Amino acid sequence: MSDAPTQSEVEDLKAELARIEEEEAVVPTSELHQKMTAIAKEIAPFEHDDAAEGLVLASLTKQHICLLGPPGTGKSWMVKNFTKRIQGRHFYKLLSRDMPPDELLVREYLYKKRELGDGTTAVQFEKQWEGMLPDCEIAFLDEGFKANSTTLNKLLDIILDREFAMNGEIHQAKTQTVVIASNETAEAECKAFYDRIMFRFVFAVLREQGNVKRMFEMERKPRPMTVITLAELATAQAMVADVEIPDDLINKLVELRHEMHNSGGVEHSNRRWQACPDIIRASAWMQGKEVADPDCMDALQHVLWHDPMPEKIREVRKMVLQAVNPLKQQILEKFEQAQDVLRACYAEKEEEKRSKQAIEANKKLNKIHRAMNELIEKVGKRNRPTARYKGMADRVILMKSEILTEFLDVDMELPAASSKKKRKR
Repeated sequence: MSDAPTQSEVEDLKAELARIEEEEAVVPTSELHQKMTAIAKEIAPFEHDDAAEGLVLASLTKQHICLLGPPGTGKSWMVKNFTKRIQGRHFYKLLSRDMPPDELLVREYLYKKRELGDGTTAVQFEKQWEGMLPDCEIAFLDEGFKANSTTLNKLLDIILDREFAMNGEIHQAKTQTVVIASNETAEAECKAFYDRIMFRFVFAVLREQGNVKRMFEMERKPRPMTVITLAELATAQAMVADVEIPDDLINKLVELRHEMHNSGGVEHSNRRWQACPDIIRASAWMQGKEVADPDCMDALQHVLWHDPMPEKIREVRKMVLQAVNPLKQQILEKFEQAQDVLRACYAEKEEEKRSKQAIEANKKLNKIHRAMNELIEKVGKRNRPTARYKGMADRVILMKSEILTEFLDVDMELPAASSKKKRKR
């Protein structure tokens, strides 16, 4: 416990975290790139930065995204804040089990009368879709997997080929990105629909107590509002398409597919793998790169899982990062260990046991922090960005500070030397 940070050190760490959040991205290469990077930060719920980045990547690649998790975890909040920043047409619908497909596709029904030569009148029946899902660039289907299979299957052609049948003809849909939010997973009969949703994220309640405090303070702080037009979005999509993927990266993708298919239980359609290069391009563009590198494959960890169970998602993430960025995988594992240590302290109800557990937790966090710093040093030696990893290591120090103040009554106002003398006595 002699390594307890002082209050001033904690404040310095918080300031450093704020600086990292501002500077961790590569300097934008254009005003448009700067806007998209800003939007990803502005719409990010606490502890779900990756989902916000995924939503931006989905819009850049005209792909679709699924957000799973219990109510009140920020899914709808993130999507609605995103649509406010895109100056296009948006469609929103809360789905239910008995909802027919026409509630997504048809605005109204028109009956046109036509006089026939024999003196009789024929009635022509037409459906109008202006302002409905096929007529909007971004669609948000809340509780999407509550819909029946008939309704979801009706959307298959729209989300894949941007086509739909109406009034006996095939029409082009304007839909670019469909966002599905749900408290439950897709049922077996929706497998074809689920496979077309490329990005997948799981939301949960906040884990870190510091983020809970930030949540309470959030409403008092005005949030910036970066806005882009559809024309600007189209320009960004064209820039993404121009990003180069070198042959060695394609070979890594081939190797990853081979490894996942041979590992048992993780096998994907050709459609999903075919989308991966465009996702890598978009990730590279968001990092300010004109040529993709292995770091740009990180986003595939949110594309290549089926089962939303945490252990299954971690398994896929480990396979992806082990193939392209093993040091990042090790750093993430250490950070998750630190989170588990902190949660275990709060879970213990008996005061005596909790104090002992807190002492052990403090030692464990010291060990985890040292290990993370060693890994971060290795990342730096390979000339790769380290800002985000340093931010994670700093958060471990804040976790340690939280344990000392919450469970061990360590006076954080004392300077380091005085604290040591007090403990010796």
